[in-house]
Amino acid sequence: MQPALAFDHLSKTYGEGELAETALRDASLTVERGQSCVLLGPSGSGKTTLLCILGCLLSPSSGELGV
Repeated sequence: MQPALAFDHLSKTYGEGELAETALRDASLTVERGQSCVLLGPSGSGKTTLLCILGCLLSPSSGELGV
């Protein structure tokens, strides 16, 4: 069965060189159909960045997004 949501090794970095800021680092998850999940983490951990990537509002710097 194909998962409802899957992504592997997603990362998002803003800027370059010494000014580079990593908002999301090496996130992976597979959610099967019928499963529920909760996104928890402290402020600045990349929750909003991940949701923006999943909603196709941002492109990841690296990794693979699939459904």
